[in-house]
Amino acid sequence: MRTVFFEVHDWEKKYIEKELGSNHELQFYLANLQDTNPEEWREAEILCVFIHSNVTAEVIKNMPNL
Repeated sequence: MRTVFFEVHDWEKKYIEKELGSNHELQFYLANLQDTNPEEWREAEILCVFIHSNVTAEVIKNMPNL
């Protein structure tokens, strides 16, 4: 599964990679969802966001695999 994480710091990234292992294709951003290029994560199957990222209807509509 392609999982994209937003607002993730290095120490969190290491933990997530360790726990999820090679079963997932992982992509990490320190920025929130709005401050990244949607084309880079458009094919994601899972979004993992924190409090500063807004998952709007428009975001969902443009993500065919979500």
